[in-house]
Amino acid sequence: MKLIKDSIWNVLSIGIPALAAIPIFSLISKKVGFEIFGIYTLSFAIVGYASIFDLGLSRAVIREVAIHVNHPNDINYIVNTAFSVVVILGLLSCLIILLTNSFLVDFIGVSLYFKADVIKGIGVCQHSCHPNLNQATKTSVGITRLDRR
Repeated sequence: MKLIKDSIWNVLSIGIPALAAIPIFSLISKKVGFEIFGIYTLSFAIVGYASIFDLGLSRAVIREVAIHVNHPNDINYIVNTAFSVVVILGLLSCLIILLTNSFLVDFIGVSLYFKADVIKGIGVCQHSCHPNLNQATKTSVGITRLDRR
C-alpha cells in the first residue's frame, strides 16, 4: 500500500508542474515573442543536459564511500578526488561555452536586435550549466557529517 501511495505522489510531483507549465509557457511566449521564447527553452534544455558532465561520478562516489565506510582516510581521498574532477570539468565546460558563445548565437540564427542580450544570457547560463559542482559540495558536506558521528 505504501508503494502505491508513494508512486501516486511521485507521479503528481511530476504531473502537476508539467500541467501548470502549459498555460504559463503560452503566456510567456506571447509576452516576450517567439524568438526569445525559443532561446529561453533552448537554455533550459542546455542546462538540463549539462548533467551528462557528471559521467556517473556521483553514483561511483556513493558506492565507494559505502564500501569504505570504516576507512575515513579512503573516504576523504575519494571525495577530494571526485570534487577535483567535478571542479575541473565545470571550469572546462564554462570555458568552452565562454569561447563559443558568439558562434552559438550565430549558429542558431539570432536576429541582430537580440544578439547582444543573448550573448549575455549565455554568459549567465554557463554558470548554471554545471550543477554537479553544487552536488559534489553537498556530498562532501554529508560525508563530513557522517565522519563526525
